[in-house]
Amino acid sequence: MKLLSISVIFFGVIGIAAVGIGAEKAVVSQEAQDDSTASVNALIQQGSALIAEGNYKRVLDMITALPVKEKNNIQVRTLECFANLKGWLSTKDPVCKTDWWGLRMKLIYRGDTGVTPVLVTFLEDGDPYMRKYAADLLSYIGDERALDALQAVKENDDNSGVRRYARQAYKHISGDLTPMVSDLPPLTTPQAQIPVTMEVAGPIAQSNPISFDNSTQEFKIIFLTTLNYTKYYADFQAWGDIIIAQLEDELQKRGVKVVTPAGTAANRVVSAKEKVSKTQEKEIATGSYYSFNVSVQDIKLIQGSWATRCIISVLIERANGQWSNTYEGNNASPASAARAIDGAVYRVVEATIKDSSFRDAISH
Repeated sequence: MKLLSISVIFFGVIGIAAVGIGAEKAVVSQEAQDDSTASVNALIQQGSALIAEGNYKRVLDMITALPVKEKNNIQVRTLECFANLKGWLSTKDPVCKTDWWGLRMKLIYRGDTGVTPVLVTFLEDGDPYMRKYAADLLSYIGDERALDALQAVKENDDNSGVRRYARQAYKHISGDLTPMVSDLPPLTTPQAQIPVTMEVAGPIAQSNPISFDNSTQEFKIIFLTTLNYTKYYADFQAWGDIIIAQLEDELQKRGVKVVTPAGTAANRVVSAKEKVSKTQEKEIATGSYYSFNVSVQDIKLIQGSWATRCIISVLIERANGQWSNTYEGNNASPASAARAIDGAVYRVVEATIKDSSFRDAISH
């Protein structure tokens, strides 16, 4: 009886300590989240003024220090875009120019009106190119909240080019002209899903559900190459969505349970065949599944003498950090760039589901 009492006291103390540690971690986590939110708010409040003063490097450093989730805040991305534009205008840094252009294109394609407040502040920047491209981006976004600011710029700006862009943006937003998004260069993405046969990679003995999340950090659109006078651009995040969707389809065919936790579906393409059962809903609710992050690291499109080659590098890792591996899809096609791309995605998926270490990672 005495031994039992000592054991109860001992484990009771451990339990209290564990609760204390858990509470401490929760407090630390909340403090980190609060600090992150404060950093984003400070950046949004001060960013436009810092860029106008020429302190674009400070703004870029502030953005670099943010967690990935906070970097994706649309106003933060807008500040990053125009900080790079200011860097190009100030120093002619080609890296700044490339990053600005790619971020600008992504903001246009995304069409999120959350960029409007930041863009309106750039209509007052001292550099006419900053004002011009702020008006240009507003014309694609189409947010009526910008009309009053554009009205003032198109009538009063001392630069004729800025006034012209502001007039065009005002007409687009007010409905007098059709937005020009369709005139932009088309984005290159994989199109045809090439199935992996059971002869190539057979069933997988796995009972625990798994999930995939697109952790590709590239927000901007990347210029790949020019082939036969056609320019090819890619959105790495969109490619990540497509690769995940194909990977999920192949795993489901092989008996693997693939679930989609809340908040994940919005970030990727979800297979039309995907259905979440009551059992899977319970597994999602209790967190009893293995989570994997998928990140597109690099895409190359190369024109050869007889064929076009596409090379894709994809990092897949367990969210808990216990396993990771990088897979390459390398495919050439004499027919077209599209076939080279589709084949490269196939090779990434094939290499993944054939890999014994991946099969172990999703099963244990």
